[in-house]
Order: sequence, then structure tokens, then C-alpha cells
Amino acid sequence: MKKIKLLYSQFEKLEAKQKISAVIIVGLVLLFLLIESSKGKDFICYLDAAQKLLDKKNIYEPPFQSSRYLYHPLLATLLIPFLWLPQHLLIFIWNILNLLLFVRVVFLLQTYFELKLESRKLNTWMWILIVVCVVRFLEHNFLYGQMTVFLLWAMVEGTFLLNSKRDLPAGILVGFAAIIKMMPIILLPYLLFRKKFKAVGIALASGSIFFFVPVIVTGWNNFWEIIQYWVHTLQPNSAELRFDNQSFFPQNLSPLLFRFLTETNADYSINIFHLNYTDATVVVNIITLSLVFFTLFFLSTLPFRKAFSVKHELYELSYMLLICPLIFPHQQKYAFLLTMPAIGCLALLIFEKILKGERGVAFYFCVSVLLVNFILGTLTSDLFIGRRLSEITQHLKTITIGALLIIPALAVSKKHFVPRNK
Repeated sequence: MKKIKLLYSQFEKLEAKQKISAVIIVGLVLLFLLIESSKGKDFICYLDAAQKLLDKKNIYEPPFQSSRYLYHPLLATLLIPFLWLPQHLLIFIWNILNLLLFVRVVFLLQTYFELKLESRKLNTWMWILIVVCVVRFLEHNFLYGQMTVFLLWAMVEGTFLLNSKRDLPAGILVGFAAIIKMMPIILLPYLLFRKKFKAVGIALASGSIFFFVPVIVTGWNNFWEIIQYWVHTLQPNSAELRFDNQSFFPQNLSPLLFRFLTETNADYSINIFHLNYTDATVVVNIITLSLVFFTLFFLSTLPFRKAFSVKHELYELSYMLLICPLIFPHQQKYAFLLTMPAIGCLALLIFEKILKGERGVAFYFCVSVLLVNFILGTLTSDLFIGRRLSEITQHLKTITIGALLIIPALAVSKKHFVPRNK
């Protein structure tokens, strides 16, 4: 309530023209969300799973409404009390919540993680650049009623809470988010590395509780049967993952690699190495684990030591979020909203170099990577090149390639975020 009163008091201080402009902007934003909410295919899938769960049906077996449900049954369980509401009203409410969470993420990145510039004008332009680079992925989250904004917020907010010595809410938030969708689990080894044992314990304990919440609806026998189906969807030889390797929708790393390593029957694939599926899976797992272990490069300290600064925390968190849509299965365009902090790091380096009048290898490399990433990730939208060409770029995994290019750019930027004498 205090924040609402503060916001209202700030609104009262505006001039008449500014008030009218603010009302028009808010109205246009709500209209945009309302239009986006008219589809919400993935959220409709979540509601369908909630209804199936209530009816004691297997949520991982067809028929499906709009798309296949692949989350833990917790999400479907939590939506059961809202099934009486109209679907598109629920999607609209969810999108408003997503917008507020996104604003909160931007606020935290600027105020706590110091992703900002001293020059107010340049800071505005820097954030315009950051948002433009991820706007396609943000829009897809609204269009499909997806969960990525929530996951981005949970990981950024959780890290902020931890460093504010609020282990209990941080651990509960990370544990809850990790059960909803697995990606936040990547924070647990990081927290162990940073000696946040209490937070890890709380996350594991709360996550264990959330894991079993669906039992209230399903009963024990039905619960374990459903969980077995859910675990199967995550196996490398599952029908779902094999389908991912053929389809143009998934943009995580493994479908890109499989197209070079083995026969997938996918359009526009180039089977260079002609491996069998089992050997190809081993290679994919090795490369995926390499990206995970490369996190140590960004941590830059011995285990159980603190990060050197808040900017160092931003730097290491950015890499972990960046690799999430690459290493986890079933990731589509909207998941690459998680690249925003990493793009922010590159943008911060570029603009701070401009302010200081400095240039160099890191500057020009980061500029080039951001430009190529924008071309591969945003300009390949059907808004710019048409639906057919856009589908071809998704077959070619240009979004994935653009995200991979950010990794060496972040590595080159290390001196900018980690003190040289450390």
C-alpha cells in the first residue's frame, strides 16, 4: 500500500499534460496486454492441465488443449482454484503480473546490481538498447502467457534477497521457482560455491514441500504415476526430446547440435558427423556440461569466498541466466528473455567506454556481438522477414547462435566487472 500511495503522490505532482500522457501510455499498455491475452496458448495449456488434474487424469497424456504440458504438476495444482474464471481474463491478469515483475527486474538491475550510468540521458538510451534487444522474447511471453518473466524475476529477486541477508524468503522463492520450472535450480550450486548454506538448505526443504503439494489433489498413487511421466519427458531418448530435434520451435542448444551430429529428419539440417543417436547424446551432454563448468571462469574466486563487488555479482548471474535457455530442454524463443542481464552487461561496458572516450578490442567486439545478436534474434521475426523465412531461421537456430556469441563477449568483458588485482 505504501508503494501505491507513493506512486499516486508522484502522479499528483505531474503537470496536466504529463498526467494525460501517463494515462494514455498506461491505457495503451493495457490495450496491448489485452490483445496479447486473446491468444495465450501456453497458459490455456496450463489451465487444461489443471482441469485434468482435478478430474484425476494424466496431465502428460493427450488430448492436449493448444500444446503439450511439460511442467511439474505443481503449476497445474495452483491454477485449480481459478478455473471458474474466464480463460482470457486469467491470461490478462497473468500478463499484468508479468509486466509488473519485468518492471521490478529492471528496477533491481539498476538500483541494486548497478546496471546504470551516471549520465541520465545515456542511461535511458542504454536501457532502450537493452529492451530492444529482448523485446521479441518479452512479447512472446505476453503472447503465449509464458513463465519466463516470472523465472527471470525469481532468480534476480532471489539473489537480491540473499545479498540483503534475507535467506528465508530467498530460499523459499528459489525452491518454489525451481519446482515450477527447473531452470532456477542452477542457482543452488552457485549458492553453495558462495557459502550460502542456509539458503540452500531452505531452498531444498521448501522445494521438497512444493514438490508434493499436488498430492492434495491427486492422492499418493496417482501422484507417483504422474511424476514418472513428467520425469520421462526430461529423458534424452524421450519422444518429446526427439521431436524437439526435428521441430523448428525449440531453440535450446541440443536441437542445434543434433542437426550436425546425427540424422534427425529435420528440415535444413546438415548431418556432418553421422553419429548414432546414443553417441550424439553423449557429445551433446559433454558440450552442455562444458558450458556449466565454464561458470567457474565468471566466478573468479576460490570456493566459499564472496564476490568482489555488486557488479561482479551481476556479471556471474548474467552468465548463469544466459546459459539457462541453452542447456535446459524444451526452450523456445520466449526463454531467451533470460539473456537480458548478459546483454545489459555488454551494453554497460559499451556506454561506459563511450563516456570515458575509450575504445579497444572489448568495446568493438561487444558492439559487434550485440549487433549480430540483434540481427539473429530480433530481425529474424516474421514482422520483418515474413513467416516462412522466420521459420527457416528457427530451423537454423539463429536465436541459439546469437545467444552463444554472447558468451565470448562476456568473457572478454571480464576485466570490466572483476578487479584486475583480484
